[in-house]
Order: sequence, then structure tokens, then C-alpha cells
Amino acid sequence: NSTAGSVNAVYDLMQKHNFSIVRSVRLRVDHSLLALPGTKLSDIREIVSHGQALEQCSEFLKQLPNATVTRAQTVTFLWRWAGSPEPGSAGSFRDVPYRAYYADAVAWAVEYGITNGTAPGLFSPAQTCTRAQIVMILYNLSGDTTDYSKYYVPFTDVRPSTWYYNAVAWGYDKDIVAGMSTTTFAP
Repeated sequence: NSTAGSVNAVYDLMQKHNFSIVRSVRLRVDHSLLALPGTKLSDIREIVSHGQALEQCSEFLKQLPNATVTRAQTVTFLWRWAGSPEPGSAGSFRDVPYRAYYADAVAWAVEYGITNGTAPGLFSPAQTCTRAQIVMILYNLSGDTTDYSKYYVPFTDVRPSTWYYNAVAWGYDKDIVAGMSTTTFAP
């Protein structure tokens, strides 16, 4: 399934087990969003799914502004966007099983300084990724070394003393992030 990114893992398995592809088949995949009867789309706050399915449904999911994304899903999106590079080493988080779909993505993101854990030995893959965490991940991924600590941001809930101030200022300056209102970022 290559509609939402690289299939490097398949190629690796092919080499490891010495088999080849003899034919390609294109199948329609229908995804379903399951919720309790009567649930409105605007009421959906969290979606739990495999990262590949989330990427395949990204246009539809834009309609759900109140839905959340996990830390594992966030780094997986970016890792696949980067071409699913092989991390230099395995991750060291006890809450990231080595066979998890996001294990290589987490190892890559930590190796390249894009993100880190939430506590010693923990990544918290199922934890909702906050707006502050997402903008910090994007800022780290950008490689921008400009000091944004003196840049203006209009958000009263983003103080210069917060760990994410530089990232929010960078995102605001680059027109990547906006507030939930003119004065609230909602980190």
C-alpha cells in the first residue's frame, strides 16, 4: 500500500527473504469512521487509527477541527513525508515497542533532534500532541537557528518564558500557525 508514502519496509522484507513482486493490483479501499449513533462530526475529539489510514484520509480529516492527533501519529506523518529514512539506531523508549508502526519514526525524530521524550525512558506515543508540541516539532524539523525570543506574538497564552515561545514565534513569523483567536494560541 503506497498511496500515503513509501513502502521501504516492504522492499526491506523482499531483500531479507529473497522474494519478488510478480504483479501489482490496484484495489479501492474504503475507510470508515466509527462513532456512537447520533455523533456529529463536530463532536469528534480523538481519532485512533494506523498512521497510513490517517494519511489516506487527511483531506476528510481537515473537516474535523476539534479532533486530536497523537504523538506517534505526528512523528509518523513527518517521517513518511521525509521519505521514511532508516534511523541510525533503535529507539530507547520503553513505551515504544520495536514492532510498532511508529517505532522507526520515533527513533528517527529523536535522532535528528526533531522531538524527544516526555520523561526519562518515555515517549508517550498515545498522548495527544498539543499545538505547542506540534509547532515545536515543525520548528525543529525546519532547522532554523534564528533566535525568535524577541519576536512579537499576539497570543497572551504564549509567554517568552515558555519552552515553546521560539517555536510559536517562528511559526507565526512564517505564517505557519495561527491562533484560535487573535489573542489566544491554545498551546
